Parts: sequence; C-alpha cells; structure tokens
Amino acid sequence: MFECLILGDSIALGTSYYRKECTAIVKSGINSSSYNSKYISSQYTTKTAIISLGVNDSNDMDTYENLLKLRRNIDAEKVFWILPAIKDRKRKEIWMIAYDFNDIVVDSRFVPLSQDRLHPTSKGYRELAERSK
Repeated sequence: MFECLILGDSIALGTSYYRKECTAIVKSGINSSSYNSKYISSQYTTKTAIISLGVNDSNDMDTYENLLKLRRNIDAEKVFWILPAIKDRKRKEIWMIAYDFNDIVVDSRFVPLSQDRLHPTSKGYRELAERSK
C-alpha cells in the first residue's frame, strides 16, 4: 500500500515537486487512454491519490470512460482530482466522476497560472499540492 500516489500528466508532475512524500506515476503530455494502457494494470491501494488527466485528450476521445476506468482501479481513503484550467467539456467529465465517488476537486483556475493559461506557476503548483492534502 502506498501512502500517497500522484497519477497523470504534466500538471501532476509539477504538483509532485511539492509533495515529495508521494509516489508519482506521471508523464507530460499523456492522454487518459494512453495513461490507462501504460500504467493501469492492477488495483492501486493508497491513503491519498491525486489525479490530473484529461486535458491532453482530443475532443473525440472518451475521456469520461477512460477516467472512470482509472478511478475504479484506485482504492483510496481520499482522492483529489485536479481540474484543468481549460477544456470545459473535460472539466465537466472529471467533475461527474469525482461527484460519483465523493472525491475532492481542486480547480487549477484558482491558482496562479503561467502564460499558457494551462500550467500553473511554481506558486500555483505549490498551492495545488497544499490543497490536495
């Protein structure tokens, strides 16, 4: 059993720099389908899971089903979902899964963002990490 797991994309990677106690299974630029294919082969058991995925999914990708598959493979006391600052449809799908599992949502729109308006600044990543405890 893990104490803390961080799963996902570049936003998960940035968050992991401020949660050194967590095991990070992350890859920049990865979409939810590729993540499941590459990293989800069995159940993850952890006290805390932090997930950031979906922002790299194309419009025709079934983000909801991919993230639901991922979530069903996580047995955790607490699960945090980091909502991306963009892609409203993907944000909604993440919210729906979080709601169904009584998970906690941390919205990256409310932390300092870099010029690309997607990735947080260093201060923003620190805030995401703090809000995911």
